[in-house]
Amino acid sequence: MTKKFLINLIADRLQENSFKKPHIETIVETTLEEFIESLAKTGRIEIRDFGVFTVKRTPKRPGRNPVTGEEAIVPARNFVQFKAGKVMKERVGYKKNRE
Repeated sequence: MTKKFLINLIADRLQENSFKKPHIETIVETTLEEFIESLAKTGRIEIRDFGVFTVKRTPKRPGRNPVTGEEAIVPARNFVQFKAGKVMKERVGYKKNRE
């Protein structure tokens, strides 16, 4: 799903309301920007029944250049992790493997 597809989907569902596509586009853009800002500031966003986004950090570590074989240090970095909520897991048929 793309942002444009999401905007069109919302516009189609709200066709009878007074919301026009430019308004919906602004709402979607603002929402996504606020998500990014919140992750940058607090490192966590929880949307009930949808899931939780958290910022995690990998430490620096030794690595190797795959082309030259030269050893190098891979710098520490942040990444965003997502954990699906209960409702999402149920709808997509998620089952945890129990071995």
